[in-house]
Amino acid sequence: MENRKSEMGVMFRGLRKDREVGQNEAILYFDVIKAPTDMSTMDAKLESGQYKDSSVFKADFGLTTNEAKTYNMAICPFDQAIRHCIHSGAVEAPTRDDPPL
Repeated sequence: MENRKSEMGVMFRGLRKDREVGQNEAILYFDVIKAPTDMSTMDAKLESGQYKDSSVFKADFGLTTNEAKTYNMAICPFDQAIRHCIHSGAVEAPTRDDPPL
């Protein structure tokens, strides 16, 4: 897992923000997204060894991208990046069986 941890870290280092989005920056975000996560949280979990296998990392990444898709309009560039990740197989598309946000 240590080698995989390194690969996963390199994969999203450029995607993560150095801080969480504040309430004033994303009005209504916390009304829409009930249990938010972000790349900084994922980075901290990765660095502290909380990801025991890549499936948990992949699930968190999927949750993060699903939250972005839910909050942002479909024409948003980040939404296009999410769609690319889904189509390339990097993350799984959310299904109706996924828990609500």
